[in-house]
Amino acid sequence: MGKEFGKESGNQSNKEINTPDDHGNQTAALISQGITHHQEGELAQARRCYESALQLAPNNPQLIYLRGILASQLKEHQLAVDLLSQTVRHNPNDATLHDSLATALWEQGNQSAAQKRYRKALELNPSLVETWYNLGCVQLELKQNREAIESLLQAITLQPDFFRAYGKIANAHKACDELVLENYYVTLFKHFYPGELEEQQEEIHDLFFLDFQTALATAKKKNRFSQTTYVTAAQLCYYVGDPVEGTPKTLISLPLKNMAQFVHNTRLRLPKAVHFDPSQPSERESAFQIANLLEQLAVANKQLANHYYNQNRVRQPIFEPGKPLRIFLSASRQTVVMQYCSRYLAESFKRLGQEVCFLIEEDDREELSLLQQMKVYYDFNPHVIININHLSNQWLHPDVFNFTWWQDFMPELGAKKPLAWRKRDYALTADPVLNPHLQRVGSPTVYRQEFCIDPTLFKNRTPWQARKKAVFIGVSYIHRLTHVAGEAKAIQALKSKMLQGEPITMDFLKQVAKETELPLEQVYDLGPIFTHVVRETAVEWLCMLADDLDLDVEVYGRGWQHNPITAPFFKGELSHGEDVATVYNSAQYAVSASPYVVDSQRLTEIAACGAIPVMFDARPFAQKPHWDEECLWFHNQEQFNRCFTRRPKKDPAIIGKTNSYDAFAQRILNWVDGALSEDKKSHNS
Repeated sequence: MGKEFGKESGNQSNKEINTPDDHGNQTAALISQGITHHQEGELAQARRCYESALQLAPNNPQLIYLRGILASQLKEHQLAVDLLSQTVRHNPNDATLHDSLATALWEQGNQSAAQKRYRKALELNPSLVETWYNLGCVQLELKQNREAIESLLQAITLQPDFFRAYGKIANAHKACDELVLENYYVTLFKHFYPGELEEQQEEIHDLFFLDFQTALATAKKKNRFSQTTYVTAAQLCYYVGDPVEGTPKTLISLPLKNMAQFVHNTRLRLPKAVHFDPSQPSERESAFQIANLLEQLAVANKQLANHYYNQNRVRQPIFEPGKPLRIFLSASRQTVVMQYCSRYLAESFKRLGQEVCFLIEEDDREELSLLQQMKVYYDFNPHVIININHLSNQWLHPDVFNFTWWQDFMPELGAKKPLAWRKRDYALTADPVLNPHLQRVGSPTVYRQEFCIDPTLFKNRTPWQARKKAVFIGVSYIHRLTHVAGEAKAIQALKSKMLQGEPITMDFLKQVAKETELPLEQVYDLGPIFTHVVRETAVEWLCMLADDLDLDVEVYGRGWQHNPITAPFFKGELSHGEDVATVYNSAQYAVSASPYVVDSQRLTEIAACGAIPVMFDARPFAQKPHWDEECLWFHNQEQFNRCFTRRPKKDPAIIGKTNSYDAFAQRILNWVDGALSEDKKSHNS
């Protein structure tokens, strides 16, 4: 932020020193020595020389200036401001002095005053490149992003290869959520950077190409990039022109004349960057025009989305007795589990005779924007909306019923103040651990809704005698560990307890949390430690038992290939749905190892497919129902091994029938019917 004294740095150059005659040679010698030390970076020696000279010539403006610059370099911020202010008062028309004072004020943390001084310097001399740059940096810190862009562009106009300015403009566009322009200026920053940048793997984006042949060649490479930890997508390659038959589906033609209409209507992901050659001025100009146009269309989309948002808030759904309800559900293919929960629930509502709109991307080229969601919602005008893990009630008319099924701890549940709950908002939890968090953010009532299964998919299709396996399906939690201090010690304490055959109690968990200085919720509750220990130990026991069973042991799920005990039995990952049902239909026994939940989706899937659930005994922690006689239970290795020689007292199939999406959908319809009946009674009375 400061300037290097004695070397050309933007606007700054050495000033000629004129000392008063009354102190003559002694003052001049001290100043000369001070400048030499200053130029060599010997700041302490320079300070002694300047201060000695100031005792002889305390009103010398050039000497005050030198001491002020030095004070700024020594981080004596207030002294720097005081001294440089004196120089400005002495010579108010010197742009360099205003610039130096502005920098001192900036270093002091007074960005507003610094901005005024930089503007004054530029008013006096608008050709100061570094001053335009510094002004832009100060404006960035003040979050005046548009003003910062204008200032930085002035610096580039004066010095087109000023690479630092390109980097700052990229930062400003990032702050404005303008990714295409951000990437445009990042490209120019890299092009003009004078040295060698550290080599990094080029990030794959959906791109707009100025040239069709380059777009086609890139599309043929079939590049993919990560959207989340678990989900990838194919790179989209855009160009201006007519569609060409026989080209990859990721090669997207943009109609130049109707680009706005295309951008407003498409569900495809839009370009995140423009591909161009920064060494060619004509391509730089074309790329900027395209990037700017895409950003303008994005703004128009946001405005249109806001229009639908406001219309949805005031559009009242009419409930007509005897007619089906309109049920709206939306999901994203980027979710691992939630999209299937929404899809299965949508199918259940259809089976129950309701009118359903289920909104999700059709393939990995699409990404549902806020505009698309708001427009589809407006056109459908639902009576009921179903959300998973998000309240999402801001755009709803008061008469719309909103059911949120909380399955995980989400940022909303960590809010420091109550959420804006409406009368017709219903909060349901698949995990009782979430209940206190919902109550803390103001949910009037929290209902329990266990995980469900689709009864048309998860059903018993295999006779008992044809089942030849004992299986586990689920990810290893080792990748979810945070490696914070105390975590390894907590894991060892819990694992030792399990290996000793003793049940893990809440008192023991509190003791471990205290001894490891970890929050209890990190050990239990929302943290991964307890779940990791129970799941890892149970799956290891299953694999260690393989030689003694007349069944094939198989383990499915991410991460088990890295554990030397489980790796020989690792069979890969399964996609949700049919693959899971097929594996459970091949098994006599299936292990479920959750430390604080019994009535889980995994248990329901196991039971519905006709396998016997072998359950870690979480009943001391879990809410009911516990299905005591429909499952086999263990908390130590001896009990675990014995499970594979027994059968439960009652048929586990009842679990699948109870926890179906059909039953859940009917429960929601009953709630709506009851609320409407109560409202009618209140109105009549």
